[in-house]
Amino acid sequence: MGSDPQWDSFLLWKSLCLHKLLKKATFVLLLNKYDLLDAKLRSGIQFRQFVTSYKDRPNKTEDVLQCESDFLPYAESAVD
Repeated sequence: MGSDPQWDSFLLWKSLCLHKLLKKATFVLLLNKYDLLDAKLRSGIQFRQFVTSYKDRPNKTEDVLQCESDFLPYAESAVD
């Protein structure tokens, strides 16, 4: 019996959702979706609309990807 890509994706997503580091996550950006993030930001979607701590920083993909420091406190508290 071959593997089912949809089922495999579901199991991967389920494991991400149940992971203690992501328990309080506002959003999860999968690295293979860089092109989609870039397209959304270029179309005018404001990242700060979804992540309020981003405030008035540039709405460029490179800058958005650098905001990981905003989420470190959440990751550290999830480990405790």
